[in-house]
Amino acid sequence: METNDIFYLVLAALSLFNGGKVLIGFIEHFIYFQMSKKWPSVTGKVTKSEIKKVSVQVGNRVTTQFLPDVTYSYSVNLEPFTSTQIFWGKPTSKEYPKISGIVERFPIDSIVTIYYHPDKPFKSVLDRNETSLLRSNFFASTPMLILGIIFIGFIVWF
Repeated sequence: METNDIFYLVLAALSLFNGGKVLIGFIEHFIYFQMSKKWPSVTGKVTKSEIKKVSVQVGNRVTTQFLPDVTYSYSVNLEPFTSTQIFWGKPTSKEYPKISGIVERFPIDSIVTIYYHPDKPFKSVLDRNETSLLRSNFFASTPMLILGIIFIGFIVWF
């Protein structure tokens, strides 16, 4: 095996692994998204609502990302639960106003409707109708998987 083949094999493996990981996350969240449309609801209370600032290293540079840090509590059959799942997907953004808009929807001490899995009440979500993160996860995984296939093609055909 030549050096170029090894290089393309490593790139293919990384692309397929990362793309597959994102795609599996998309599938899991999509299944919960569909299921949650039929879940029962309870009222609960937001106990934490703030914006978390994180540094993410991409290559040689470090970028700042923001994510909502919302925690809520609720009870099902007198059993208490807490969760941080706002909607299906993990919202992060370089744009502070975008994340601020999410956090402002769920101010601390506000009473909210929580949708929970009837058999696993610890699984819950605040907004079961938000789909933008699902779409972005799907579209993020597709190029990675395609790149992985292209890199495998370089090994096979060149």
